[in-house]
Amino acid sequence: MTHLPTPPPLQMNSLWQLVNWLLRPVHYLEQARRQTGNTFTVAFGWWDILTFTCDPIVVEAVLRQSDQLKVGTNVALLAPLLGENSLLTLEGDRHRQHRKLLMPPFHGERMKAYASVMITATEEHFVTLPRDRPVDVFHLMQQISFEVILKAIFGLKPGSRTTEVSRRLLEMLKILSSPLRSSLILVKPLQQDWGRWSPWGRMQWQRRQLFQVLQAEIDARRQQPEGEDILSLLMSAQDEVGVGLSDGEIMDEMLTFLIAGYETTAISLAWALYWVYARADVRERLRTELAGLGENPEPMAIARLPYLNAVCQEVLRWSSPAPVIFPRSGPNPVQLGPYLLPAQRRIVVCTYLLHRNPALYPQPEQFRPERFLDWKPAPYEFLPFGAGARLCIGYAFAQFELKLVLATVLQQYDLELVNVSPSRLARRGVNLAPQGGIPCRVTPRKVLSLSH
Repeated sequence: MTHLPTPPPLQMNSLWQLVNWLLRPVHYLEQARRQTGNTFTVAFGWWDILTFTCDPIVVEAVLRQSDQLKVGTNVALLAPLLGENSLLTLEGDRHRQHRKLLMPPFHGERMKAYASVMITATEEHFVTLPRDRPVDVFHLMQQISFEVILKAIFGLKPGSRTTEVSRRLLEMLKILSSPLRSSLILVKPLQQDWGRWSPWGRMQWQRRQLFQVLQAEIDARRQQPEGEDILSLLMSAQDEVGVGLSDGEIMDEMLTFLIAGYETTAISLAWALYWVYARADVRERLRTELAGLGENPEPMAIARLPYLNAVCQEVLRWSSPAPVIFPRSGPNPVQLGPYLLPAQRRIVVCTYLLHRNPALYPQPEQFRPERFLDWKPAPYEFLPFGAGARLCIGYAFAQFELKLVLATVLQQYDLELVNVSPSRLARRGVNLAPQGGIPCRVTPRKVLSLSH
C-alpha cells in the first residue's frame, strides 16, 4: 500500500485557487478535473490542503471506510454558525442518538401532514403574481420554501412573535447569500468576532437574537397542545430510556434545518421549473402522467409517479445545489482505489463533478430524465443528499416538496421563459444557484387542483 501514489496536485497558485473556489467554483472544479483527472489535491491558501474526488471507485472506498475516515473536526468551522448540538457538527454516539430522535418527523405517515402546507403555499404565492411582467422563479421558490419551513417545520402561525422569528431567520440567511459573506464560514482565519459591526461578529449577534425569540416560542409552545409540526414533535421526542432533547439542542437543530434546507430546496425547485418549461416533451409527458391520476389526486400518489420521480432525480443530478459533501479524514494513511490518502489529509466527495462524470452519466450537460427510468445508480454514484450515516435527514421531506410544488404549478400554470438558455451556476453561500435568477412570465391554465 505504501507504494501507491498520492492524488496528484492541481498546478495553480494556492491563493488563486482559494479565490477561484470562492468566486468561480464551477469554473475552478471543471478546470481542475481537466488538468488532473477525477481525483486531485488542492490548496486553499497556506493553511488548507484537501483532496477532491468524483471517481466512483474512490467515492465508494470513502463511504465504505467510514470507520477510518470521519467527519470529526472537519465540520468544526460550522459549529459557531449551527451550534455544538447540530446534527451536522456531532459525531459518534451523540450523532446517532440525535439522528434517531430526529428521524420520525421526516418519514412515513408524518409526510402526509405536510402535503397541504406545501400545496397551499404554492397556490397562494402563484395566485398573486403579476401577469404583465416577468417574475424571478428562483426568488419565488425561495419564498415558498421559506413559508413551508415556517409552517411545517417551525409550526409558526400569524402573530407578532412569528413576524419576529421570520425576520431573524431571514437575517441569518442573508449572511450566507453571497460569495463574500459565505467566505466567513468557509475560511477559518476570517472567523473573527470584532463586535457587532464586524461581519462575523454581526452573524454571532444575529444568532443570539434569533435564539432569544426561538426560546420564547418554545416556552409558549409548552403551554399548548402538541402540534404536528416538526418543532412540536422534537419537543416531545424521547429515546428508549425517556431522555429527550434540551431547548439548546432543539434550537441548534431547527437552525440546521433552516440553513440546510431552505436554499437547496429553492434552487432545486427553480431548476425543475426551468427544465420542465424549457422542454415541451418533458412538460407534456409529466402532464399526461398527472392526468392519469384523475381529478384531485392524493399527494402520496403524486409522489409515487415514476416519470415525475425521474425528472426530479435528473434535476438533482444536473443542479447539484451543494457541490461537495463534508470532508472526511483519518489518523492513518488510507487506500482509496488506486491512491493512498495521507494521514490527516481531508478527502472531499465533489457531487457537482460526480454527477457530471460522463462514465456514469453519458452526455452529462443534457437534461435527460429517461436515464433514471432505465437505470438505478448505486449509492456512491448519486449523492444529492449525501450518504450513509451522513445522509441528509430531511431528504424525503425535500423530495416530497419538490414533487408536490412542481405538480401543482404544472397543473395550474404555464411559464414562458425569458431566457431559453439556462443560467450559469454561481456560488450562493455554500450552494450553487442560478446566476441572475430564472425570469418567467406566468399565465394561469384551466385549474385542476391537487387534493389537500
